[in-house]
Amino acid sequence: MLLTTTNNNIYILDAYGGEKRCGFSLEPSPNVTMEATFTPDGQYVVSGSGDGTLHAWSINMRNEVASWTSHIGVTACLKWAPRRAMFVAASTVLTFWIPDFSKLNSQQSTAEPGDGV
Repeated sequence: MLLTTTNNNIYILDAYGGEKRCGFSLEPSPNVTMEATFTPDGQYVVSGSGDGTLHAWSINMRNEVASWTSHIGVTACLKWAPRRAMFVAASTVLTFWIPDFSKLNSQQSTAEPGDGV
């Protein structure tokens, strides 16, 4: 299970026992609840942050594998396309993101909206 908190933490919990598997911290964002989502394959978590960046974490490795600079402000909504390697981030502006998965093997990657696979 994926749990986000009002103090900008994200936790992955075991769905059967409720034990914490791992957790990630974000930059604070007053008055905005952060949204996080699993990638369609369930291997990563993607979330916005209070500083306007987007982050991806590996659930198995328990570390950040990518971050993207967002120009839309604090992300209030984040959704994956069900059949594509693409997600949408929204605040007052809607942005489509296509992650460059070749960079996931490096420590941390950066991308801009529309960067292709």
